[in-house]
Amino acid sequence: MTGSGTDRQPNNSLEPTPLRFAPSPLRADPGYAPWVCAEGCGAPMKRVVLTGMSGTGKSTLIRELAARGYKAIDTDYGGWSHWVNTRTGIPASPPPAGEYGWGELDWVWREDRIRNLLSTEDSDVLFLAGTAANQVEFHPQFDHILLLSAPIAVIAERFVTRRVTRMEPPRGAWLVSSIM
Repeated sequence: MTGSGTDRQPNNSLEPTPLRFAPSPLRADPGYAPWVCAEGCGAPMKRVVLTGMSGTGKSTLIRELAARGYKAIDTDYGGWSHWVNTRTGIPASPPPAGEYGWGELDWVWREDRIRNLLSTEDSDVLFLAGTAANQVEFHPQFDHILLLSAPIAVIAERFVTRRVTRMEPPRGAWLVSSIM
């Protein structure tokens, strides 16, 4: 059955597979959750990860996808990720404001939560945004991996002007000057 989702094969060519998602006509109904798969929809949920360096636009894109009604998760928020001690793998406190424990701390996905999220078939498509040291363990479960990039000058400007997330320590101009 072509187009039913049951005939999905891995794309082993070098050509990217275009993503085709249409917004639901039911989106105007305030009680409708457009990301919920209708009973008996049949097609397996597509899983798409948006990844890339800090400042490439992952959070902005995921917010826009959510605003358009897609099931879209930013792994930097909502308990999807946490800091761990790189030597022990044990969860750790975030670094003090203005500091970063290079080599001591790492930002990783909470594997149990991500595994559960990816195993749930409750929508037509799931968009997940984030970059974490352990995300590669989940790559086989994604239908598409989109690597976002931006020119270094754009990323540097975003570092200076952006508000700081829980994941990222304050950077400021000193970081920009060190990479330019």
